[in-house]
Amino acid sequence: MRELLTAARPEMVPWLVIGAFAGLRSAELQRLDWSEVNLAERHIEIKASKSKTAARWLAPITDNLARWLAPYA
Repeated sequence: MRELLTAARPEMVPWLVIGAFAGLRSAELQRLDWSEVNLAERHIEIKASKSKTAARWLAPITDNLARWLAPYA
């Protein structure tokens, strides 16, 4: 994964790491807004209107994900 992320265009890295390490579906990623990524509280809010299951949920931000997202915060 590190090789893929190192080779990726910088603007793609947040999208790739959130999909890889937080488990969001591609449709959820496409609808995600940066205001829903809360690094301080270590979660990503997936609103019901953006979720496949039409239910709001919080995806945890792991240490690994936080490290990859930090430069983009």
